Amino acid sequence: MTVVVGVDLESEARDAVAAFRARVLADGAVVQCWYVTGRHDFMLVVRIADIVAYQALAARLFAADPNVKRYESLVVLDEVKRDLGVPLRARSA
Repeated sequence: MTVVVGVDLESEARDAVAAFRARVLADGAVVQCWYVTGRHDFMLVVRIADIVAYQALAARLFAADPNVKRYESLVVLDEVKRDLGVPLRARSA
């Protein structure tokens, strides 16, 4: 299953952000992660076997981290489109 997770940190101090990034980088279930502006501080894409495995991931990455203020899990029901290519425009002559 795929879960998209928005994560909000208590502190965005350099060391706090670096520690969270390191934990995300070390976890193989996190396949994409962005440090973003807007509602959340980080957006993650997690690929996991089932909801039980996701609960374990959430416990170790989010609940166990005192700097994680909150996280929002969005379970993907259906993949409508996936295109990871980079669109390139042809140059005008």
